[in-house]
Amino acid sequence: MNILLIGPSNNTIRSGQHLSPSLGLYRLKSYIEKKTPALVDVVDPSFDRSSIEIALSNKKYNIVGHSVLHPTLEDDMKIAWLVHRLQPDTVQIAGGQGAQGVAELLLVHTPISAVIRGFGERALESLVAESKIEDLPDTTYIDGHQLKQNNRSTPSTKEEFIAMNMNIDFRDIPYESYWERMEQHYTDSDRDMTRTNNQTRTIRIISANYCPLGCTFCSSTNFLQDIGSPKEKLRQLPAKQLIELMNKAREAHPSVESFYFNDDDFTIDRQRVEEFCTLLNNDIRLLCQGRVDDVEPELLNQMYSKGFRMILYGVETFSSSLAMAIGKSRKEDYGTIAYNTARATLNSGITPQLNIMLFLPQTKISDLEQTIDTSVDLMQQGARVTIFPYVEAYPGAKIVGQFPATQKEILVENKRLQIPDIIPPINTSVIQLSRTAIKNSDHYIRNHFQRKPPQPIEVLSLFSSVYQLLGKSTDAIDKCRLAIEQKYNRK
Repeated sequence: MNILLIGPSNNTIRSGQHLSPSLGLYRLKSYIEKKTPALVDVVDPSFDRSSIEIALSNKKYNIVGHSVLHPTLEDDMKIAWLVHRLQPDTVQIAGGQGAQGVAELLLVHTPISAVIRGFGERALESLVAESKIEDLPDTTYIDGHQLKQNNRSTPSTKEEFIAMNMNIDFRDIPYESYWERMEQHYTDSDRDMTRTNNQTRTIRIISANYCPLGCTFCSSTNFLQDIGSPKEKLRQLPAKQLIELMNKAREAHPSVESFYFNDDDFTIDRQRVEEFCTLLNNDIRLLCQGRVDDVEPELLNQMYSKGFRMILYGVETFSSSLAMAIGKSRKEDYGTIAYNTARATLNSGITPQLNIMLFLPQTKISDLEQTIDTSVDLMQQGARVTIFPYVEAYPGAKIVGQFPATQKEILVENKRLQIPDIIPPINTSVIQLSRTAIKNSDHYIRNHFQRKPPQPIEVLSLFSSVYQLLGKSTDAIDKCRLAIEQKYNRK
């Protein structure tokens, strides 16, 4: 039996993003090939769109699986129709967070027969064993005109999670091709400004199944919990196995420069991080995601000593009241905690990357001022800031049901469909401010740079636009921006 797994089709690279192989699909490939007689191919239309047609012209596939993301949904649906035209008898399934949240849309408007809920290993293994669609575990499908779901009977065990990850065959993953593409895309100046030197040749490692902390804007926190009872427990690779996995990856790709632990919160279990650092004999750069309220200076110093050079914090806002409103924190001094953690991270020698959602639904002008002032202060000290102007309305996130989302029209097989896009601020003054500021910032960027500049310039340009509209001094912002721009190739 032949299986083709197709990654999400991301045609644009956001400033600072790096194309990377779909680790989840390669994990699925390794699992299925070890457990069944099936042979699995993986293609990535984001890297090479022609790879789909080439694969389908060279081999007959019994099953085609699509990994779907909400931002790439329109193109992912078009690819399902492309597969149908080239191999109409092939059974098509879809999975991933983007698919789970829009299962009915996919099942009604594409040739996809089932949407996998949660991880795909069990369902795909059953399908290879020739189970009927309606008998597959953890799936949504259509019976006649009725949408039906098969809920999970038992959550994955710790042993299953460890086995799924430890079985990954890194020799199958073409990292070098991605690294060469990114080395051509980003200049030395880009990497210097974004503090990402020696990070292009990076291998992602996923060492946890999900984040249980429940931020309202996040869909991944609900990904495994929306499948039914009993609820999924947090599963993490133990420190020893995590090091073994790194060694396997490095043996397969010896030119790797860094490892990125792509868990939503790698630092959630301090004891595991400490054990990892104690066991690790490391000479390579490490990056991870963390939360500002579960690290402290002693741990940061230990992490730095073992090669950690960047931690990505989902700060979202420096307004404590706003952080509580979006479920980010229950602490009234969250803004102070976030600031102090960023300072402590800088003092340890690690670069903090602070992800900010500037115009959250509940945002007030005072929240904007607090977040902008604090972000500029930290950028002047060496922190890196990334801005997501609005909350992106990912189905499955709690916030999508709390506030109205704008709709985006997509065109699939000559049908115009509506999908959620963003959740704008509810305050009319703030939403008008946001739209004008973004427009003005984009105009500045287009007129001062030959191509899209690195994130620090974009961030400070937007901050400056907001303050100009508010009639506030932009001196601190402009000083920071000009210092950065002097290092960059302007027109």
